[in-house]
Order: sequence, then structure tokens, then C-alpha cells
Amino acid sequence: MLHFSEKRNYFLNGTFNQSNCIQFHASRVRAHDPARDSFHQRELEIYKNYETLAKTVFHSKPKVVFIAGFESTGHHFMSDAWRQFCRATKAENICDQEGGFVKMVKCGPQHRKLEEARLRKELQGFKQHIASTNLSLVILNTYSPIGLMQSYPNCRAGKETFIPDIRQLARIFEEWGFDFRVILLERNPEAITVSSLRRKFDRNLLSQCKMYLFSIKALLYQIKALDRRFIGGAISIERNLKENLKSADKLMIKSLNWTPNLVRKMFKKYKDTRRMQCIDSPHEENQTELANCRSDLYNEFFSYRKLFDTFFYR
Repeated sequence: MLHFSEKRNYFLNGTFNQSNCIQFHASRVRAHDPARDSFHQRELEIYKNYETLAKTVFHSKPKVVFIAGFESTGHHFMSDAWRQFCRATKAENICDQEGGFVKMVKCGPQHRKLEEARLRKELQGFKQHIASTNLSLVILNTYSPIGLMQSYPNCRAGKETFIPDIRQLARIFEEWGFDFRVILLERNPEAITVSSLRRKFDRNLLSQCKMYLFSIKALLYQIKALDRRFIGGAISIERNLKENLKSADKLMIKSLNWTPNLVRKMFKKYKDTRRMQCIDSPHEENQTELANCRSDLYNEFFSYRKLFDTFFYR
């Protein structure tokens, strides 16, 4: 079993030096709320018990795509990329800005909202809207006039943590007869933590760690409950353009019926982001619990990277 410092060194490509880490000063040093932990456990039971969903729809107009990844893993890159791509291909009617899904789900919780009776009428209206479009691709998230990206996690609400559910989305769109695809995003957990804390998403590192641990476990359960053919792309903003293009040529050309030229238009303004930064929070009250949580979190991110790479390097 690797020590936590060795795990950090792995994700930082051998550059980890704790003396150089950013020192985060938590504005709230109290212990994590156990009510949120209970919510996490109940939600994980749902995803843990999912059966694998077989993919049966491979051709439809439009195809439907969802971008699945942690916050700070490239949703804003995807937003910019879709914007320039959809405008550059406007004459071909490939895609356009779409806000219907994000408007329905908003902050979440997605799983509950899409199953509730009060949303069924709205959901059916969204189905009819998609079916009537002349576009070849509907982008559910990252390119919406409503700001929410539907990342993992999506919102911190009171004593709950809301996340998307790609397994649920795959089931719904399969039942509707649409070819649904997921594009996975990836980045190292240290960089994600630094980015999110700088944007003041969380007030202390322990609470963030426990929310992240729940979110990465849920995402892994959801991906593993999908036929591998649902995965239509894999993008890592820490890898160079050549690597991402090679992956996209294998996955996105086939799953989205694109040409190599379209893939290159998608990545026209791509720049990799390799900030090898680390962060610590020395003033939080339970350093042992925090270190154990972060160590467990990095184990899950390692599992995610291994799974992600089976698609990225396929």
C-alpha cells in the first residue's frame, strides 16, 4: 500500500514537494457534517446496485451527448470548444446552443427530478423538442445559456451533494430511441482540489474531500453500469493536443459520425493545462482524518484514471 505522499507524487508526475504546497487557510475548521455523509451513503447504494445497461441504439438523428467529469476537469474548455465548433459548422447543422436539459435539472438532484411525476410532462416536451430538431447533435451540458455545467459534483445544497447520473440518462435516451454518448473528462485530483478551492467552492478541505470521495465513487459506479459503447470520447486537459487528437480519431469519429476534419475543428483552440500544484490545509482540526480521506480519494482517482485510459488509448 502506497503512502499518501507517494500517491501525490504519482499524480504530480514525480514533482511532489510538500514544502512547495499551497497552504489553504480554511474559513471553517469544524468537522464535516455527518448528515451529508449519511446522504452520500444512501445515494451510493443506488448507483452501486445498478445493473449494466446494454446499448441498443447506434444511429439516430440527432445523437445526444453528455460531458461527464469532475469540476475543474475541462467543462469550460468544452464550452468554448462547442461554441467555436458549432459556429464553424453552422452550414452543416451539426449543433447549436441547447438549454433544455440544464433548465430542467438546474442544481439537481438530477436522479430524483427526472423520476418525479411533476417533471414527466416537461421531460416529454424535451423529448419532442429533440425529435423535431434538424441538428445532428444535441449537447446536453457545457454549452447551455444557463451557467450550470452539470459536473461532478454539480451543487452543494444544504446537507446534500448533487451530481449527474449518466446511467439514468443513458436509460432514458435509449428508451426514447436516441443514440446517447458520454464524453469523459480527466485531470489529476491535486489540480482539481487547488482549482476548486481557489474558486471558493468549499470552505475546508475535509468537507471537499468527502464530497469528492462520494462523487468519484458514484461516477465510477455509473460508468461501470454502462455498456462500453456508450462512451463516445475521452479528453484529458493535462495531455497534449497530439494525444487528445489520436484518442478522438479513434472514439469520436466512430461514435459521432465525424470526419478527421471535424475533430480538428473541435480542438482548434485546445491548450493543455499542466499545473503541477499541491495543496495542504494545516489548520483544520483533524489532520489524521483529512489525510486518510485524501489517501482514499486518490485511490479512487487512480481507479478512474485506469478506467479512463482504457477508452483514451483504445
